Amino acid sequence: MMEFTVGERLATLNLLPPEGSLLTMKIVHDLRQALAFSDEELTALNFQQNDDRLTWQDTVEPKEVEVGVKAASIIYDLLEKLNKDGKIREAHLTLCEKFEYTE
Repeated sequence: MMEFTVGERLATLNLLPPEGSLLTMKIVHDLRQALAFSDEELTALNFQQNDDRLTWQDTVEPKEVEVGVKAASIIYDLLEKLNKDGKIREAHLTLCEKFEYTE
């Protein structure tokens, strides 16, 4: 089990690939479901889109999510690709720590 903050949940959801092998997409689907926000969380967070910036009320506790070995490997590989492409963002830094990605 891993704990994900709201920001980490959003960053991970945005990081997950839209396509891949059947096995990869099954794992990605399950991970998306586990990271998704409930109606109660959405109400409490009160997401606001301002230009290209998303803000929220930080009133939701981190969520425990089971991340299997293959799911962790998928995320690690995605972080590695972002780094190689020079596209790591500040939002990815805690994910790099969580998934033990270093150069």
